[in-house]
Amino acid sequence: VKKISEICNSKYKGKVLSYNIVENKNEWNSINSHSIMSNKNDWYEIELEDGTILRATGNHRIWIPDLLCYREVKDLTGEEFLLKNED
Repeated sequence: VKKISEICNSKYKGKVLSYNIVENKNEWNSINSHSIMSNKNDWYEIELEDGTILRATGNHRIWIPDLLCYREVKDLTGEEFLLKNED
C-alpha cells in the first residue's frame, strides 16, 4: 500500500488499483502522469458509517453515482458519494 504522495514524489510508473465506473469493477491501470499541487491546508475528514476516516484535500474528486459524475470534496454535502460494498 502506498500513499498518493509517495507515488507522486517517487514518480512511480507501475499500475494502481482503480474503479471502472462503466463496468462496475475494480481494475489495475497504468499511471498516466504525476502532479503535486501546493498544500493549501484545506484538508477534510470524511467519516464513513463504519467509523472509517478518509482524509482528502478539498480539490480531491469523489465519484457521485446518482449524478454519474465526480465532485470535489469541498463541494460535497455529506450524503451523495459512492461507498462500494465488497459483499
